[in-house]
Amino acid sequence: MRLFLSKEEKAKIDNYESLLDEEMFKTRELIKAESNGRRLYILAVGCQKHPSYRAHRRPTAGCEGCELLFLTAEELRGKGYLLLNARKPGKKAKVV
Repeated sequence: MRLFLSKEEKAKIDNYESLLDEEMFKTRELIKAESNGRRLYILAVGCQKHPSYRAHRRPTAGCEGCELLFLTAEELRGKGYLLLNARKPGKKAKVV
C-alpha cells in the first residue's frame, strides 16, 4: 500500500482542481448573467395593468406588478447595470 503520490499524480490532481475552480467560476458568472437577464426581461415586459409605468418613482397604486418592476429596477441600479434617470428625493420638476 502506497502512502505518497508521485510528482505526476500530484500535478494531475492540481490540474484537475484548477479546472474545477474554473468551471465553478464560469457557472457562477452564468447564474449572475441569467438572473440579470431575468430582471431585464421583467423591466422590458413591464406591468400589464399600467403599461406606461417606467419604474422612475415608487408606485402609488398598490399594484403588485408595478411594485415588482420598481424593486427590480432598484436592484439593477444598485449594481450599476441600469442607468435610468430616477428622480432624486427633494428635487421638484420644472414647470414651464
